[in-house]
Amino acid sequence: MVLPQTVSENNIYLAFSKKSPFKRYLPSINEKFRQMLDDGSLEELFEKNIKQAALEFSQ
Repeated sequence: MVLPQTVSENNIYLAFSKKSPFKRYLPSINEKFRQMLDDGSLEELFEKNIKQAALEFSQ
């Protein structure tokens, strides 16, 4: 069930080890997140997945 009011709000972080070969992609990942925040697609993706998780949880 999706609540009509926000109960709490938390930040989500993505981290890589300093030794990770993937850390070189961090600037590109950050830029993509910024684009998705700006165009609303990150919120849409979150809403879609939270609704799906709620459906699975309620079964």
